[in-house]
Amino acid sequence: MATSPLQFSPPLACEEDATLKAMLSFIDDCEGFLAARDQLGNELPASVPLGDSKSSKSSKSSTKGRRRTPAQEIQLLRQQEYDLSRKMETLHFDARAQALHVGRNNPERMASLTFWGQAASRQYLYRIKSERENRRLRELVTLQNSRAKQLEQLWRRQLNTALMAEVESQYAGIDEFLDIQRRQQRYEPPFHEFADTQNVPFGRSVVDRTIWEAFALRTHHQSMPFTFDQVDATNDAVRGCLHRDYRFPKINLRLQIWVATRKFREANRTVFVSQKRMEPLHLEGLASLGITFRETEVRVVTSSQPPGTNSGESDAGVATIETYMRVTRRGVPLWKGWGNGHVARSVWEKSIAKRRAAFEDLLFEEARQMQQ
Repeated sequence: MATSPLQFSPPLACEEDATLKAMLSFIDDCEGFLAARDQLGNELPASVPLGDSKSSKSSKSSTKGRRRTPAQEIQLLRQQEYDLSRKMETLHFDARAQALHVGRNNPERMASLTFWGQAASRQYLYRIKSERENRRLRELVTLQNSRAKQLEQLWRRQLNTALMAEVESQYAGIDEFLDIQRRQQRYEPPFHEFADTQNVPFGRSVVDRTIWEAFALRTHHQSMPFTFDQVDATNDAVRGCLHRDYRFPKINLRLQIWVATRKFREANRTVFVSQKRMEPLHLEGLASLGITFRETEVRVVTSSQPPGTNSGESDAGVATIETYMRVTRRGVPLWKGWGNGHVARSVWEKSIAKRRAAFEDLLFEEARQMQQ
């Protein structure tokens, strides 16, 4: 029985063809790589033999030896500076020589250069003279400001002393003043006045402390809406200068206030006398309005104590506070919108209401602390 030649199935034949193609491609790549290697080897230069370690060390040491030290660098820079300065002098000399040469050939240009050079020299001298004069004027202004400040401080001390003297004089005639106020006698109508009598359920000592604390807060406490210039306060006297700004629809004012307050303690009463001198100023430029107000405030505290107690030391009982305020105006207002002074009167009415509210708040706080 005859046998037929070996036959491959179609899938197997396809696989062998793919394998054969991959092998042929790999062989071609290897031949190309070998050819490229041979060509590269022929083009490489001959290798340079490496020197020994001694020669390398000597080259490093020679390199270090050629480096410049900082002193040499400085010397080199100085030499360069000298060379550049000489070159600049040479250029200046050449430029001047050229200008002289041009001037000889062109008299008009030479005259122009001479004129402007002299003008520049004069302007430089004028500048030096002006700077000296400015220094002299600055020294004079500094001296004048120092003297003005000293005079202002002296004037303030004298004004504070005068206000305190008025307080002493007011207390000397306090009985007559109270009699006139109680009978409502008026020799001339004041600009504004206020009178009030208030009974509080506290002893005289408590009311005295509270009133004095209210005066002190009004003059030198930082929580108040004032700018404090200089205020001196003791246990029975307060004096100084305050400022406060007011803003109205048609004008903004700064009120400069000089104040002097004293406390006089007697056997059966305590008298508080306060004198204030107030001058409204325009807030822009602080120019005077041409008027001055004087406020006199008197408070008299008396107390009815339970039997067997000292009226001046006990915290119990009922105290009576008589308050009298009188405001006078001097001068003619320069501001046309001032009118009959309704703006100032409204300020005083608000101030009186705030003073009473502050006093009652302090009295409430005093009572709360007493109960603790």
